[in-house]
Amino acid sequence: MAVEIVAFTWDCRIAGAIPLADDRLTDMLNAVTRIVMRDASVEDLDSGQLSAGDIQVDSGHLVAVVATGRPGLTSRRRKTRVQRIRVDLGRYAVAGLLHRPVTDPDGPISGRPELVLAGRDVLVPLTCASISYESRGRAIVEDHETILINRAHAAWIDALGEEEPAGPPPRWSGRARYLKDLTGIPTS
Repeated sequence: MAVEIVAFTWDCRIAGAIPLADDRLTDMLNAVTRIVMRDASVEDLDSGQLSAGDIQVDSGHLVAVVATGRPGLTSRRRKTRVQRIRVDLGRYAVAGLLHRPVTDPDGPISGRPELVLAGRDVLVPLTCASISYESRGRAIVEDHETILINRAHAAWIDALGEEEPAGPPPRWSGRARYLKDLTGIPTS
């Protein structure tokens, strides 16, 4: 069975179909090293150039993915509590509901993503979510039922109030495509 997805990489928005080889899209994407999107429409966010066809994408290059399809088997669901958060993914900002196990300790959820998202799969689902970004100088905000975020690309996480919007998209110069972790380098 093929499922339609929208994938975001550092510089492209890709819409196409992939065969669903697992019960849930999240499980499948977390288990593979690359995906092949059929009949994909690729938009370069810097130039606006469009192309179409089948495309192969390394899973590590996926920054965010709009998930579609059924939510999976009811028997595999766990009881969770939700927290509205905003995640900085470099070029993108994603806001939505993070589902946390009820056994997670209370306390601030804002902070370093490697601490907040520790122990989770690489692609983490946010429900009732929106993604904001800039394309050719235009601010774009898309609302979706579920957006999977790549926790490896997360720079920070903020807790939001129930009515607080995602905020404006991050400013993007198009120059720096990778973040360097300088936290372990001595300052003296």
